[in-house]
Amino acid sequence: MNITKENTEESTTLVKIEISKEDYQDQVSKELKEYQRKAKIPGFRPGKVPFGMIKKMYKKAVIAEQINKILSESISNYIEENKIEILGQPLPNIEKNTPLNFEDETDFEFYFDLGLVPEIEIDVNDKIEVDYYDIKVGQEMIENYISEARKRMGETINPEESELEDVLKGEIVELNEEGNELEGGIKNETSITKDLIKLKTIQNNLIGLKKGESVVFNPLKATKSAIETATMLGIKKEEAEKNTSDYRFTINDISRIVPAELDEKFYKSVYPQIDIKDEEQFRKQVEIDAKKSLNSESNKHFMNDSIKKLLEVADFTMPDEFMKRWLYENQGNEKEVKSKEDIDQEYNTYRDSMKWQILENVIIKKYDLQVTDKEIRDHIKEIYRRFAPMDGLSPEEVEKNLDGLTNSILSNKKEEERIHSELFNNRFLDFLKSNLKLNTIEVDHKEFIEIITEKK
Repeated sequence: MNITKENTEESTTLVKIEISKEDYQDQVSKELKEYQRKAKIPGFRPGKVPFGMIKKMYKKAVIAEQINKILSESISNYIEENKIEILGQPLPNIEKNTPLNFEDETDFEFYFDLGLVPEIEIDVNDKIEVDYYDIKVGQEMIENYISEARKRMGETINPEESELEDVLKGEIVELNEEGNELEGGIKNETSITKDLIKLKTIQNNLIGLKKGESVVFNPLKATKSAIETATMLGIKKEEAEKNTSDYRFTINDISRIVPAELDEKFYKSVYPQIDIKDEEQFRKQVEIDAKKSLNSESNKHFMNDSIKKLLEVADFTMPDEFMKRWLYENQGNEKEVKSKEDIDQEYNTYRDSMKWQILENVIIKKYDLQVTDKEIRDHIKEIYRRFAPMDGLSPEEVEKNLDGLTNSILSNKKEEERIHSELFNNRFLDFLKSNLKLNTIEVDHKEFIEIITEKK
């Protein structure tokens, strides 16, 4: 057997595999003798079927099987021994391969296309500039957070008369043109809130009502949404789109949340791990948490911009035609097989994702950004040290407990992968922020949303 490169292009190469009959002859004979030993054919005792008959019946299939086995092993070994980094898997070359005839024991030639991983050289340094948005915490954001927290921790009461922020529960019934209940019409038990009703006039009509009192309105006009109308009426969205009737909503219950007081009990409920004594400390902690949340948004956008910039700087090409063919021919047992036209339309998204995966691997290897098993274990132990009380235990007992808890977590492979991903993402982000030149731009949250929306 002989393997050679026929030609090499920038992103693909052609490999020729020559298989002589000596490479498979002995194994074919051995397999055919095994067939003869096991064959059960009417008119012959087991193991006594003439070898010529066995050859005539099975030789073609056995040769094909052995050739395929040799091909698979040889090309895999060739790629590994020559340290060739490939994309996808080898594909038979359409132009050079000829129809095969396994009737006779002869020599064979096979040609395979290989898609090559591009060779990339990149330096991640301060010559590469990326925008970083420093989002400021506004007073409105702090007030909104505190308001939501007070409602979340508040007490639910049932007042006699409704106000704008209340939840109103009751029965809604469809009316006819005369304003009476429509016979056979839609009827449903539902809940209504201010957020559900978009029309101010209807919102106002829902204020000052008592149990047993009613209000008439058109749900589709009031909500301005077929989906919310469907939920309110208990019907399908398609039905709601065509439903233009007025409805009478009769209140049978009013719920109101009385916001929690700004006191130590409230502070402890929101931040059980932090000792907060007064409103000033509480607001400071809210601001810290809001800043963390905004930093997370900034970092996510920074990462996306960094990926785009690094791909521009690396500027490498992919074996596009090879990859399209590989995607088409390796769809496996997909329920919906994609056409070549479908793959052409979707290919750019796949290519961009694959390009980043290749470049990311180059950067990881060059700058040693891997996350080790020890780092994962240390991370889990540190979390338990902070939140799992182990008072009264010796250092040895603490370590034993931590090892047991860590082993339990890591026995769940999905959880292990999640932790690995979290640690790696943080490391990669820190690496980019430390090595790239950051053009820091101060914005408020509203400006930030406008900027990223415009970029999309």
